Amino acid sequence: MDKTAKSILKTVGAVTGIAAALYCFKRINSYLATRRNLLRPDEKEYYPWKFGKMAYTVTGKGRPVVLLHGIRADACGYEWHDFGWRLAADRTVYVLDLPGFGCSDKGNAVYTNYLFADALRAFLKDVVKEKADIITSGDSSSAALAASTIDPERIGSIIMINPEKLSAIDAKTALRFRVQRFLLDIPVIGGLIYEGFETYSAVRLRFNKDYFHEGLKAKDNHIQSFREAAHLGGDKAKFAFMNIHSGYTRNDTARLLSKASGDGKDLYIIGGEHFPEINETIKDYQKLDRFLKFKLVPGTKGLPHMERPDYVGELCKICLRIK
Repeated sequence: MDKTAKSILKTVGAVTGIAAALYCFKRINSYLATRRNLLRPDEKEYYPWKFGKMAYTVTGKGRPVVLLHGIRADACGYEWHDFGWRLAADRTVYVLDLPGFGCSDKGNAVYTNYLFADALRAFLKDVVKEKADIITSGDSSSAALAASTIDPERIGSIIMINPEKLSAIDAKTALRFRVQRFLLDIPVIGGLIYEGFETYSAVRLRFNKDYFHEGLKAKDNHIQSFREAAHLGGDKAKFAFMNIHSGYTRNDTARLLSKASGDGKDLYIIGGEHFPEINETIKDYQKLDRFLKFKLVPGTKGLPHMERPDYVGELCKICLRIK
């Protein structure tokens, strides 16, 4: 065998070895993330939507309120684990996993804000079947606003916890989205990037840096549940992540806010006191809806409803006029 052939075989062997190692890493990481079964998908109820089943839970009795998690790869209904029951004495509380997240189906779809809005509208029509209030977390605020423009009669008040900014996507951000999409579309590299973002250490770092103002408040079950949410569905788990980091889930939130305000919706913002640029975001929202009310939650950051569920629960009761 000549030197060229040997060199080719060595290269092929090295590439195959690397690919096998990465595959094993992904499988081990996924197994470790889901083995505790914290989210208990077998105990959820499922709504058979046109693009896959959506997982949800329902508790309580009274006028319905739907709780929407944020738009992140590790997001799921577990965000409301310590919160939902606080409203259930007076309300029927639905906690929904949007398509591509948590225990819901994770098909290879193009996940956009309007897909989430259409999923919410269909859920309200076919499952809730009466006018409901909505409480959102993070960027799901724009999905609720969009659903309100599609079918305003099905949505009452909207409480937005740390809602999406109104700023438009600039050229630099658009370029970053294109580069990220290119990398994530590369089969082995894209999978490795996703796994790197969703290790236990990475999720714990986000709790310490982004989700909680006092990171030590985060319990191991919080971290493990978010990590599990990011790995349910195996290789399909990364599709929502790819679309988020490609900018596909963004929307013209200013236009949606103006429309909801024009329809006379009661809109509220609850912000984490230490959430980046929350004061500027509130001011921007109030420019489009001068009747919008807001409250900052002391000592909290990205997920105040997890960090101080009792405080946020009382605020939501006031907004929803629950005694």
